[in-house]
Amino acid sequence: MNLLVTSINAKIPLLACVRDAMQRFDMSMRLFGSDCDASVLGRYFVDEFWQMPRLEKLTCKEVITYCHTHKIGYIIPTRDHDVLFFAKHQETLKEANIACFVGELTAVRSCYDKLVFAQNGASFHVIPTCTRIDELSCRRFVVKERFGSGSKNILLNGSKAEALTRAKTLKEPIFQPFIEGNEYSVDTYVDQNGVCVGSIVRAREKVVGGESKVTTYAPNEALAKSVEALVVKLGLKNHAITQALVNEQGIFIIECNARFGGASSLSYKMGLESFLWFLQETAHQPLTFTLHTDVTRLVRVEQDVFFAH
Repeated sequence: MNLLVTSINAKIPLLACVRDAMQRFDMSMRLFGSDCDASVLGRYFVDEFWQMPRLEKLTCKEVITYCHTHKIGYIIPTRDHDVLFFAKHQETLKEANIACFVGELTAVRSCYDKLVFAQNGASFHVIPTCTRIDELSCRRFVVKERFGSGSKNILLNGSKAEALTRAKTLKEPIFQPFIEGNEYSVDTYVDQNGVCVGSIVRAREKVVGGESKVTTYAPNEALAKSVEALVVKLGLKNHAITQALVNEQGIFIIECNARFGGASSLSYKMGLESFLWFLQETAHQPLTFTLHTDVTRLVRVEQDVFFAH
């Protein structure tokens, strides 16, 4: 069976990790990629490209028809909206013999909605989050969108007046206290039995637009255990990436995305082989996590790629 990755855009490192997993699992598999934009760069790094309709116009039946026509048995969504869409339809897709790289719908929704995430994770060091700024007793604030990617139009370290002004430009703003500390990402993989197979902590050394451009392996057992307990409690499955701050006062969880992250390819390289494990689980094969530390830093840069045609 072949595999489809959605919203591929320019996610070339992610596609490389998926292809590596496919080749190790079944050399006969072909890699399909989809995006609503026919001009995305990712189309040059897949075997076949599908200009998929926008989610608001896409039906589960269309997905199944496309997958059956092209012998696709696996789907990996890479964007928050995609993850939510496929989580909603994963049971129907499963009945059609199509496995999705997503968690249970309630768990996915709790990550997509940052207010609900904060409420569900209150006992796991999640940063207090509210829709009314007066509920927070601090002087400096963070303001972001309640749903989806929290890095879009975010305000960091703003005064109360600045926070209220920025909130007027957002669809559904939420407020958090601004906390200084070292910033980390924690990649985790939870199997279908709800067991965390492994995790890798990365320091976010240079962040641009919410994405780590320089990230380095930074083992922190306390942070890893806290995040592992959180993702299991939420009921997440497969890969998740959790953002956190650590300072002298302790651990502060910012948010969790129920998908593979922009710089999660370092964790894959180091042995957190989420895409391979996803495939192996469908074949009821045992999963083995072996940490590799020969490579411990990732620097994301643009580079030229040459083709014969």
